[in-house]
Amino acid sequence: MSAVTPDAQHIVEANKAYFDSVAETYDTKPHAIELTRRLASLFLKAYPFDEDSTAILDFACGTGLISQHLTPHAKSIVGVDISPGMVRRYNQRVEQQGLEPEDMRAVCVGVEADLKDEGNSEGDLTDFEDQFDVVVCAASYHHFPSIEDTTRQLASVLKAGGTLMVADLLKAEGAEDLYPEHGNNSSLVCHHGGIAEADIRSAFEAAGLTEMRISVHDIAAKRKGQSVKFFLMLGKRA
Repeated sequence: MSAVTPDAQHIVEANKAYFDSVAETYDTKPHAIELTRRLASLFLKAYPFDEDSTAILDFACGTGLISQHLTPHAKSIVGVDISPGMVRRYNQRVEQQGLEPEDMRAVCVGVEADLKDEGNSEGDLTDFEDQFDVVVCAASYHHFPSIEDTTRQLASVLKAGGTLMVADLLKAEGAEDLYPEHGNNSSLVCHHGGIAEADIRSAFEAAGLTEMRISVHDIAAKRKGQSVKFFLMLGKRA
């Protein structure tokens, strides 16, 4: 894994602080609810989930909006997030639904192993190596300092033959202008305007994933008259 730079450390801490601050209200935001519903639908169409056998890791899970859509189709789900506040809210929702932790739970783990929060973490992703049939990550990759390092770690928690699915904003000309909150001065975003197809392919290849395929979708409402496109990238661990 590449070393964590001071700038990367700052971005990680800024993301943790921001998402902690919005955790209690995040799953009431109409845009977040609708976007995650559409992204979860893409995941469900792309992989043959089995409610009796599929073990899922939901990376950058937030309050569990994606997990809530996937749980009827899986045997178990573990959510992972850098924000203790988001993890707390996720687990509160699980408890309110009467679900058991072995069926659905969230843990606080850093974006990269050496950024973990020792006070709120069960460890780093190495604790989950070779455990999951599917890893999903929705609309979060653009926040990560190194998508290459993150992809390698996510690949490592897959069982042999397991599938990584990443959905995020597809970088296009002028995309930065569509999301001014993701502008060049933002301390929350590393990949302004989204992720380029070549970059996500390169990250999957570097992680040793095979049988890669990518699809592009008009998944979000138009901004400034332009369609906002998301990619769905899949790769399989050999």
